[in-house]
Amino acid sequence: MKSFLPLYLTLFSFFQIGFAQSPENKQEIKYFDPNYDPLTKEEFQYLLYNYPFLDVVGDSSHHMILVERKEGGIIKNMTLFDRILEEAVGQQFDASLPVVAIFYPGKDPCNSSGRATNRTMKKWYNEMERLIQKVHKANVIYVYADDKGLARRTGDRNWIEDPENLFRSSFFQRHYPCSSYVIITEEGQYSAYFGEFSKEGLVATFQELLKN
Repeated sequence: MKSFLPLYLTLFSFFQIGFAQSPENKQEIKYFDPNYDPLTKEEFQYLLYNYPFLDVVGDSSHHMILVERKEGGIIKNMTLFDRILEEAVGQQFDASLPVVAIFYPGKDPCNSSGRATNRTMKKWYNEMERLIQKVHKANVIYVYADDKGLARRTGDRNWIEDPENLFRSSFFQRHYPCSSYVIITEEGQYSAYFGEFSKEGLVATFQELLKN
Protein backbone atom coordinates (compact mmCIF):
# COMPACT_ATOMS: atom_id res chain seq x y z
CA MET A 1 0.00 0.00 0.00
CA LYS A 2 1.46 3.36 -1.06
CA SER A 3 2.02 6.07 1.55
CA PHE A 4 -0.03 9.24 1.19
CA LEU A 5 2.36 11.22 3.42
CA PRO A 6 4.39 12.85 0.58
CA LEU A 7 1.16 13.94 -1.15
CA TYR A 8 -0.25 15.30 2.12
CA LEU A 9 2.89 17.31 2.82
CA THR A 10 2.90 18.71 -0.71
CA LEU A 11 -0.74 19.81 -0.48
CA PHE A 12 -0.23 21.23 3.01
CA SER A 13 2.74 23.29 1.85
CA PHE A 14 0.83 24.51 -1.19
CA PHE A 15 -2.16 25.73 0.86
CA GLN A 16 0.09 27.20 3.54
CA ILE A 17 2.01 29.27 0.97
CA GLY A 18 -1.21 30.29 -0.80
CA PHE A 19 -2.81 31.40 2.44
CA ALA A 20 0.22 33.39 3.54
CA GLN A 21 0.35 35.21 0.22
CA SER A 22 -3.39 35.88 -0.10
CA PRO A 23 -4.27 39.59 -0.40
CA GLU A 24 -6.53 39.42 2.66
CA ASN A 25 -3.56 38.57 4.87
CA LYS A 26 -1.10 41.01 3.32
CA GLN A 27 -3.22 44.15 3.38
CA GLU A 28 -1.30 47.11 4.73
CA ILE A 29 -2.86 50.01 6.57
CA LYS A 30 -3.86 52.80 4.20
CA TYR A 31 -4.15 56.40 5.30
CA PHE A 32 -6.62 59.09 4.25
CA ASP A 33 -7.44 62.72 4.94
CA PRO A 34 -10.97 63.90 5.96
CA ASN A 35 -12.02 63.90 2.29
CA TYR A 36 -10.81 60.31 1.92
CA ASP A 37 -7.91 61.37 -0.29
CA PRO A 38 -4.90 59.08 0.23
CA LEU A 39 -1.94 60.13 2.36
CA THR A 40 1.42 58.62 3.16
CA LYS A 41 1.86 57.41 6.72
CA GLU A 42 4.24 60.32 7.36
CA GLU A 43 1.74 62.90 6.03
CA PHE A 44 -1.03 61.32 8.08
CA GLN A 45 0.98 61.45 11.30
CA TYR A 46 2.11 65.02 10.68
CA LEU A 47 -1.48 66.22 10.26
CA LEU A 48 -2.65 64.17 13.24
CA TYR A 49 -0.05 65.59 15.62
CA ASN A 50 -0.10 69.18 14.39
CA TYR A 51 -3.78 69.84 13.72
CA PRO A 52 -7.01 69.17 15.65
CA PHE A 53 -7.78 65.86 13.97
CA LEU A 54 -8.83 62.49 15.33
CA ASP A 55 -7.77 59.21 13.71
CA VAL A 56 -10.48 56.57 13.33
CA VAL A 57 -11.08 53.40 11.33
CA GLY A 58 -12.46 54.22 7.88
CA ASP A 59 -14.73 52.31 5.52
CA SER A 60 -12.48 49.25 5.76
CA SER A 61 -10.72 47.70 8.74
CA HIS A 62 -7.33 48.52 7.17
CA HIS A 63 -8.19 52.15 6.45
CA MET A 64 -7.31 54.93 8.88
CA ILE A 65 -8.94 58.30 8.26
CA LEU A 66 -8.50 61.72 9.80
CA VAL A 67 -11.68 63.44 10.97
CA GLU A 68 -12.40 66.90 12.30
CA ARG A 69 -13.06 66.92 16.04
CA LYS A 70 -16.11 69.19 15.74
CA GLU A 71 -19.07 69.33 13.41
CA GLY A 72 -22.07 71.62 13.33
CA GLY A 73 -25.30 71.90 11.41
CA ILE A 74 -29.07 72.02 11.61
CA ILE A 75 -31.52 69.17 12.15
CA LYS A 76 -34.16 69.58 9.47
CA ASN A 77 -37.00 67.72 11.15
CA MET A 78 -36.74 68.70 14.80
CA THR A 79 -40.32 67.68 15.48
CA LEU A 80 -39.54 64.07 14.56
CA PHE A 81 -36.25 64.21 16.47
CA ASP A 82 -38.03 65.40 19.63
CA ARG A 83 -40.75 62.77 19.26
CA ILE A 84 -38.21 59.94 19.11
CA LEU A 85 -36.33 61.33 22.11
CA GLU A 86 -39.54 61.81 24.10
CA GLU A 87 -40.52 58.19 23.56
CA ALA A 88 -37.03 56.97 24.54
CA VAL A 89 -36.38 59.24 27.52
CA GLY A 90 -39.87 59.53 28.99
CA GLN A 91 -41.88 62.27 30.63
CA GLN A 92 -38.84 64.03 32.05
CA PHE A 93 -37.85 65.09 28.52
CA ASP A 94 -38.72 68.73 27.83
CA ALA A 95 -38.75 69.64 24.12
CA SER A 96 -38.62 73.34 24.99
CA LEU A 97 -35.06 72.93 26.33
CA PRO A 98 -31.73 72.23 24.62
CA VAL A 99 -30.37 68.68 24.56
CA VAL A 100 -26.90 67.68 25.75
CA ALA A 101 -26.29 64.05 24.81
CA ILE A 102 -23.30 62.01 25.92
CA PHE A 103 -22.70 59.18 23.45
CA TYR A 104 -20.93 55.91 24.28
CA PRO A 105 -19.94 54.01 21.10
CA GLY A 106 -19.07 50.68 22.67
CA LYS A 107 -15.97 49.24 24.30
CA ASP A 108 -12.64 50.38 22.90
CA PRO A 109 -9.05 50.76 24.21
CA CYS A 110 -9.73 54.37 25.21
CA ASN A 111 -12.82 53.84 27.37
CA SER A 112 -11.77 50.45 28.77
CA SER A 113 -8.39 51.58 30.09
CA GLY A 114 -7.57 53.84 33.02
CA ARG A 115 -8.94 53.83 36.56
CA ALA A 116 -12.44 55.17 36.01
CA THR A 117 -15.13 53.58 38.19
CA ASN A 118 -18.84 54.19 38.63
CA ARG A 119 -17.98 56.27 41.69
CA THR A 120 -15.51 58.53 39.87
CA MET A 121 -17.77 58.79 36.81
CA LYS A 122 -20.73 59.75 39.02
CA LYS A 123 -18.69 62.60 40.47
CA TRP A 124 -17.56 63.64 36.97
CA TYR A 125 -21.11 63.65 35.56
CA ASN A 126 -22.47 65.48 38.62
CA GLU A 127 -19.99 68.29 38.09
CA MET A 128 -20.60 68.35 34.33
CA GLU A 129 -24.37 68.63 34.83
CA ARG A 130 -23.92 71.34 37.44
CA LEU A 131 -21.84 73.41 35.00
CA ILE A 132 -24.36 72.85 32.20
CA GLN A 133 -27.38 73.87 34.27
CA LYS A 134 -25.48 76.93 35.50
CA VAL A 135 -25.40 78.14 31.90
CA HIS A 136 -28.93 77.11 30.92
CA LYS A 137 -31.46 74.44 31.79
CA ALA A 138 -31.11 71.46 29.48
CA ASN A 139 -32.08 67.85 28.87
CA VAL A 140 -28.89 65.97 29.72
CA ILE A 141 -29.17 62.44 28.36
CA TYR A 142 -26.83 59.47 28.11
CA VAL A 143 -26.96 57.28 25.00
CA TYR A 144 -25.09 54.12 24.02
CA ALA A 145 -24.64 52.34 20.72
CA ASP A 146 -23.30 49.15 22.33
CA ASP A 147 -23.34 48.67 26.11
CA LYS A 148 -20.35 46.33 26.23
CA GLY A 149 -17.92 47.75 28.78
CA LEU A 150 -20.38 50.40 29.95
CA ALA A 151 -21.15 48.79 33.32
CA ARG A 152 -18.09 50.28 35.00
CA ARG A 153 -18.75 53.77 33.61
CA THR A 154 -22.49 54.37 34.08
CA GLY A 155 -22.00 56.90 36.86
CA ASP A 156 -25.46 55.88 38.13
CA ARG A 157 -27.01 57.52 35.09
CA ASN A 158 -29.94 56.16 33.14
CA TRP A 159 -28.31 55.19 29.84
CA ILE A 160 -30.63 54.54 26.92
CA GLU A 161 -29.91 52.55 23.80
CA ASP A 162 -29.66 54.77 20.72
CA PRO A 163 -33.35 55.07 19.73
CA GLU A 164 -33.90 54.07 16.10
CA ASN A 165 -30.15 54.65 15.52
CA LEU A 166 -30.97 58.34 15.77
CA PHE A 167 -27.60 59.50 17.06
CA ARG A 168 -25.46 57.16 15.00
CA SER A 169 -27.17 58.08 11.75
CA SER A 170 -27.30 61.80 12.52
CA PHE A 171 -23.93 62.48 14.16
CA PHE A 172 -21.75 59.47 14.97
CA GLN A 173 -21.43 57.41 11.80
CA ARG A 174 -17.99 56.14 12.82
CA HIS A 175 -16.68 54.72 16.08
CA TYR A 176 -15.08 57.68 17.81
CA PRO A 177 -12.94 56.54 20.77
CA CYS A 178 -13.93 56.92 24.44
CA SER A 179 -17.17 58.85 24.10
CA SER A 180 -18.49 61.92 22.32
CA TYR A 181 -21.19 64.52 22.78
CA VAL A 182 -23.70 66.51 20.78
CA ILE A 183 -25.52 69.64 21.90
CA ILE A 184 -28.79 70.54 20.18
CA THR A 185 -30.80 73.74 20.60
CA GLU A 186 -34.58 73.81 20.63
CA GLU A 187 -34.51 75.10 17.04
CA GLY A 188 -32.37 72.19 15.84
CA GLN A 189 -28.96 73.79 15.59
CA TYR A 190 -26.31 71.36 16.79
CA SER A 191 -22.63 71.04 17.59
CA ALA A 192 -21.03 67.61 17.91
CA TYR A 193 -17.61 66.78 19.32
CA PHE A 194 -15.94 63.48 18.48
CA GLY A 195 -13.82 61.49 20.90
CA GLU A 196 -12.64 62.12 24.44
CA PHE A 197 -13.67 65.51 25.80
CA SER A 198 -13.48 67.68 28.89
CA LYS A 199 -16.34 69.10 30.96
CA GLU A 200 -15.00 72.58 30.39
CA GLY A 201 -14.85 72.13 26.63
CA LEU A 202 -18.41 70.86 26.52
CA VAL A 203 -19.71 73.80 28.56
CA ALA A 204 -17.81 76.26 26.37
CA THR A 205 -19.44 74.73 23.27
CA PHE A 206 -22.84 74.92 25.00
CA GLN A 207 -22.38 78.62 25.75
CA GLU A 208 -21.19 79.35 22.22
CA LEU A 209 -24.10 77.51 20.62
CA LEU A 210 -26.70 79.33 22.72
CA LYS A 211 -25.32 82.69 21.59
CA ASN A 212 -26.01 81.93 17.91
